[in-house]
Amino acid sequence: MQELRAKMEASERERAAAAAAASPPPGTAEPVAPTGAAETATAQGAPGAGGASPVPLERPQGIPGAPREVVEREPPAGGSRSQTGRFFLVLAVGTGFGIASGPGELNPMHRLSQDGFALAQLGHAAPEIGVFILPRLLVSAQLRLQYVSFLTGEHIMDAGCPNDYCEPHRLSESGFGRVAWLFGDGAFHVLAGVIAGGGNIRHAVVFRADKMCGREGTTQCVDSLASGPFLFGPSLGILVELGNTFNLVLAINGQIGVPRHTLNVDFNGGLAIRL
Repeated sequence: MQELRAKMEASERERAAAAAAASPPPGTAEPVAPTGAAETATAQGAPGAGGASPVPLERPQGIPGAPREVVEREPPAGGSRSQTGRFFLVLAVGTGFGIASGPGELNPMHRLSQDGFALAQLGHAAPEIGVFILPRLLVSAQLRLQYVSFLTGEHIMDAGCPNDYCEPHRLSESGFGRVAWLFGDGAFHVLAGVIAGGGNIRHAVVFRADKMCGREGTTQCVDSLASGPFLFGPSLGILVELGNTFNLVLAINGQIGVPRHTLNVDFNGGLAIRL
């Protein structure tokens, strides 16, 4: 019995010694497996194929306070409009022509019974002010200040003129409201719309059968024919941007006059400011 007890005690001591040899020394931390197994990769093959252990790859983190990289994108080819102001100011000049009929303004005996070609000479100024109520929809007001050249005076009895010599009216005024739509991107645009208003457009007409005009009564008569007072028609033009504010403007305006009939066409050109 004593011999069996001694063998059992020797066996217990061997097991205790083996357990002590397998445990880590006091104060040593056990290794902790890294989290995020989906973000690890092996440096030299998979585990078990070469004996290399997996090396964790950490996702790079931003450094607090470091400036962010800013990428500037260039505008697409053609670009959009560079001008976005709401107010539109135009100073333009032009001339026109058309057809007219009716009596002369200075001498009612001068009459065109049928429509005939007539010049709205010498020219006119066409200032305009407007606002873009939408980015492409312009509503504006335009004046037409006309000077008619080459008209002749005439001696007319009992017309109330000084010394019975009457001078023609060389100035003519009319005003229009315009609604137009802006087409196109970039620096080139088409401006299409309609105008409507009132006033008078004068046309100079040569009356070849009457050569008793002028102070001496020996000059070929050139009288004016009036139109309107109601005027309306189409408006078409081009607008070319010259930087962020200025524009080159070319326009064609058609005016139909009633009840004094005319069909007039104006050609205008000038500078515009969009603010």
